[in-house]
Amino acid sequence: MNLLSFRSGRLVVCIMLFIFYLYAWRPARKYITQNIVYPRLKAAQNSMGHRPYKIKRDGVSLRLTFPWRHYQKTIQYRPQGGFFFLLAMLTLLVIFAKPLWYLLLVGFHIAATLTTTGLMILSKQGWYPGFLIVDWIVSYLVPVFTLAMAILFIVKQKDRRQG
Repeated sequence: MNLLSFRSGRLVVCIMLFIFYLYAWRPARKYITQNIVYPRLKAAQNSMGHRPYKIKRDGVSLRLTFPWRHYQKTIQYRPQGGFFFLLAMLTLLVIFAKPLWYLLLVGFHIAATLTTTGLMILSKQGWYPGFLIVDWIVSYLVPVFTLAMAILFIVKQKDRRQG
C-alpha cells in the first residue's frame, strides 16, 4: 500500500467522522438536553412551591440560574462530545493513534455525559453544589482532558522513538 492511498484513507475517515458528528451526534446531544434533562428539571421546578432556579433552553445546552451565596449564579449544561471532542478525534486520526486512545477519549466523554446528566437530575431538588460540579466538569475538566489527549499521545510517541 503506498503512502498516498494510506493518507487518502485517513482523509476519508476524517470526513466521515465529521459528517457523523454533524448529522448524528449533534442531534443526539440536543435530544439528551431537550428530552431527558430539561423535562426532568422543569417538572421538578414546577412541583416545588417556589421557583428556586430558572431554566433557559439554548440549542444543545441549558442555562440554569440559581441562588448561591446571596447572588444569582448561572451555569451552562450541555452533553459532552462537542467541538473539543471532534477536534481531539480528528487530531488522533491525523497522528495515527492506536485504537486504545480513541476508546479512552470516547469512554471519558460518555462517562462525563452520564455524570453531568445524573448530577443535573439529582440537583433539581435544590442541592446546588451538584450544579457547580456540573459547571466545573463541563467548563474545565472535559476540555482540558480532551485537548491533552493529543498532546499526551505525541509526547508518548516521541519517547518511544527516542527510547
